[in-house]
Amino acid sequence: MSTTGSDLPSLLPAMLPRLWAFALRISGDRHDAEDLVQRACVRALERAHQLQPGTSALSWMFAIVHSTWINELRARSRRNRSSTEW
Repeated sequence: MSTTGSDLPSLLPAMLPRLWAFALRISGDRHDAEDLVQRACVRALERAHQLQPGTSALSWMFAIVHSTWINELRARSRRNRSSTEW
């Protein structure tokens, strides 16, 4: 599935089941997985111009889901630390 950024909105619906399964695997929680896929899709659509021609849109989306999850884990860690410091 090689594409350009302008193709992304039409390709996303077909990718959603695989993205959700991946998000569930890395998060371990259905609600987190749903939120994660939603945030990753928004991020991807905002940055669709960064999708290089010849790049697999699915691989690009997996990378965005993964980096979004890492960012979420960091944010949770900061929130937990700051709440325990009080």
